[in-house]
Amino acid sequence: MVSITLSIDEKFKQEIDKFSWINWSEVARNILLDRIKKQEELEKLKSLLENSELTEKDIIELSKKARKGRFKELKKKGLV
Repeated sequence: MVSITLSIDEKFKQEIDKFSWINWSEVARNILLDRIKKQEELEKLKSLLENSELTEKDIIELSKKARKGRFKELKKKGLV
């Protein structure tokens, strides 16, 4: 397994040390993996939208319609 080194200030190190039972390497690994997945999804979305003919105005309008429809659905169920 490969190691990486992070530089943090002393105050941050003191905060981390308060929770010595936490496996900080695992926390960092999970955060990095989540970030990689999100970046891959963004890249995939970008490639899908690259040739799209939708304008920003179209997207805003579709978003408004979707929110309005969702609100009506939640209202119907008595959730709002």
